[in-house]
Amino acid sequence: MILVLTVVGLAGCGQIDPVELLSQFKGAQAEQAVRLAGKIIGLRTGDFRVQVTNNVMVEMRDGLKLATDIYQPLPLGKYPTIICRLPYEKKKWSAIGYLIASNGYVFVIQDCRSTGESEGKNFIPVMSDYEDGHDLLDWLVKQPWYNGKVGAWGASFLGRTQWLISDSEVMTALYPQFTSTSFAAKYRGGANMHEAVVTWAARTGHGTGRFAGKSRKEIDEMVQEMIMSGGYYNAPLDQPWEVKPEELAGKNLDEILKILSKKFGEELSWNGPPYTEAVLEKMRDLLISEGIAEATMGYKDPLDLYRNLKAPALLISGWYDVHNPATMEDFVNIKKYATGPAREFSRIIIGPWAHVMPGRHDAPKGGPNGGQSFTAYRALFIFDWWDYWLKGIDNEFIHTPPVHIYVMGKNYWRYEKEWPLARTKWTRFYLHSNGKANSAEGDGWVSLEAPEEEPADKFDYDPKHPVPTLGGPKLLPPSGSLDQQENEKRMDVLVYTSEVLKNDLEITGPLTAYLYAASSAKDTDFTAKLIDLYPDGQAILIQEGILRARFRNGKESPSLIDPGKIYRYEISLWSTSNVFLKGHQMRVEVSSSNFPGYDRNSNLGGQPGEPIIAHQIIYHDAEHPSHLLLPVIK
Repeated sequence: MILVLTVVGLAGCGQIDPVELLSQFKGAQAEQAVRLAGKIIGLRTGDFRVQVTNNVMVEMRDGLKLATDIYQPLPLGKYPTIICRLPYEKKKWSAIGYLIASNGYVFVIQDCRSTGESEGKNFIPVMSDYEDGHDLLDWLVKQPWYNGKVGAWGASFLGRTQWLISDSEVMTALYPQFTSTSFAAKYRGGANMHEAVVTWAARTGHGTGRFAGKSRKEIDEMVQEMIMSGGYYNAPLDQPWEVKPEELAGKNLDEILKILSKKFGEELSWNGPPYTEAVLEKMRDLLISEGIAEATMGYKDPLDLYRNLKAPALLISGWYDVHNPATMEDFVNIKKYATGPAREFSRIIIGPWAHVMPGRHDAPKGGPNGGQSFTAYRALFIFDWWDYWLKGIDNEFIHTPPVHIYVMGKNYWRYEKEWPLARTKWTRFYLHSNGKANSAEGDGWVSLEAPEEEPADKFDYDPKHPVPTLGGPKLLPPSGSLDQQENEKRMDVLVYTSEVLKNDLEITGPLTAYLYAASSAKDTDFTAKLIDLYPDGQAILIQEGILRARFRNGKESPSLIDPGKIYRYEISLWSTSNVFLKGHQMRVEVSSSNFPGYDRNSNLGGQPGEPIIAHQIIYHDAEHPSHLLLPVIK
């Protein structure tokens, strides 16, 4: 009875991870708990009993040994294999092993070096995962239970490790979820995902720097203090320690470590003393640098990853996932640059989710076709994908169209043939006001009519009092489509609202805001949000974007701005699929901060000193028609 109550409680947890909760059970009790949870959540549990072998130490090419657990179906024999590599302690993921092995697959899960029970004291994100992943595959094909078919599983960093072995001839099918080939949060408008990066870096690895020897509670408290007290961005344009992908491409692991040591000014090794805080900060930046992961694969051109893709991939994402833009790029690039089965059979599913969790505000009450909590978990275990590629079992799933999207607003699933949709009608929605669009009580509006002569809107951005993050595409909860009414009371948030819609309006595809703006600062940020305004006053976030002024011409061409000069800023609001229902209104918010989701610009342009207030001007006239370009679907 206790077991039943525990699993039932787990099933209603919503934003609590069921995997970690189930890991408390061991042996026969673990199998029983997983089967019961699977039935409640709607996962397929097979009839095979499971044998577990823990901590097989697999030696890498440099001699370091990585702890590996093996879950085998009974009776023992040759079965297709599914692998997973992670830096989050494999011992907490036993539920996954039991679930997958019960369906007739060998599940092999390995702690990345310097994490979990693997050897190594210092965790260096990404750098070793290409070589280590291939070394695991070399070991795997020599095992007596290997039957010649290998798939992969995992979300977030677990998906990243899949991409880093995607060029292997051994791989049969990939299944990267809520992830991307690149973790380049820095590239998304040039602003760092402050909360996500700090939290991830602090909680991953064996514990280094200020976190060494601390309890989970102590670390959480320290991380929260770091997030809220810091997060100021004021880097000089020239940062000599920054690592460029071409410097690492084609180098082996020892050579990469020597390059990083020289760049960071400190000897780097897997088993040396803990790194200083300065080096840990640089490693955080390295994690989110565009093209670095591909460089560890030997590629100077990141597109080579798609050209060399050997296996078809099933991509899973959510409209509010932190990796969604890069995931969508992955899918488009696979269809454009890959060949053979990888190009023909790869597919993507995008739900109403945040990062491996529900993201839609009405998720628990969405009805049979809604975005209920468990749909995110079910998307992680589509056994039909593995059955087809690893067991040769034909099924309906493999014959469906390649794009499966959840249409929010009307809350239903729909198949499409391509992305973006071929029938898209790209439409400009212009910003207007009489010069007082500040807050929801202001006079801003949105319409299809281009502006003529109109006064500009002004607001002050104070880095010490940033606009707080309310939901959106975050790594951790609260995330997703939260109500923005509290922020819309602020005078540093410009609000533009359409008339009440007389008909439903579907927006599906990439979203872009074009702002004509000036600032008193040499560098600053501009943000934009697309809002669905409900008749009851709820201002539900659909999507958001940010652009750091110095990166307005791209990450490769940073330059400061001239104070007072008008620039055209192109801000990606990522992608969505939402129907603005009849009786609702479309709303656009414009400001200069979104903290702690993104770090806050100090407005100093790389010069020393205390953060300063930036006086911002948003123009919307005939010469400077600020607008959103949206994908209208009929």
